[in-house]
Amino acid sequence: FCRQEWDNVLSKLPLSPTDPWTSLLVTGTLSIIEPQEAYGRLSAMLPEHMDDGLTWAWALYWTASLEAAGAAGTGPSPSTSRLASSTGTTEAPEENLALYRLAVASSDLSADFAAARAVDGLFVTRWSPVSTEQNPWISVDLGEVHALSHVVLLWGEFYPTSYVLQGATEADAWSNLAVVAGSSELLRSDLPRPSFARWVRVLIQGSGDLRLW
Repeated sequence: FCRQEWDNVLSKLPLSPTDPWTSLLVTGTLSIIEPQEAYGRLSAMLPEHMDDGLTWAWALYWTASLEAAGAAGTGPSPSTSRLASSTGTTEAPEENLALYRLAVASSDLSADFAAARAVDGLFVTRWSPVSTEQNPWISVDLGEVHALSHVVLLWGEFYPTSYVLQGATEADAWSNLAVVAGSSELLRSDLPRPSFARWVRVLIQGSGDLRLW
């Protein structure tokens, strides 16, 4: 689908390096099918020309990781984007264990901002809780128990003051793994070794307009 959309529609657009919309199209579509070309286009853009919900450093990191995956013969696959839990071992390529997994949240602002939007691998969708909720949370079921090394989150412009990363090997038996200060930048939080979990939860401190990409 990405190849067809790019070849038939998006590649025919002007895609100016000063247009923030270009950063979304290149990062979300071209990087999946032609990561090397996408990296070159993004490198030519200035950070201030990126979309509000996307940082220049993250876009380059995402594209470079896809290129590395393709060079290794694994084909392009999303890695450490949005709500991502990873084994991060040296024996195997880093894997986004949360991608397409079952995600639930304490609340969803609407169907367009449901918990599943945080694990769909897309940069144009996100999860948002009801803004008046105190200490909202979102969790993802990884399907089985994994040894986790870190969690990567991308909040963008709308981020909490802080949040707690929690893990569980049995449903609702949560243990705190890390406390993290919020930021608009891509946040990688290393976990204590070993950290075993099937479920991973982000428990937000406070409330407000929040968006997890």
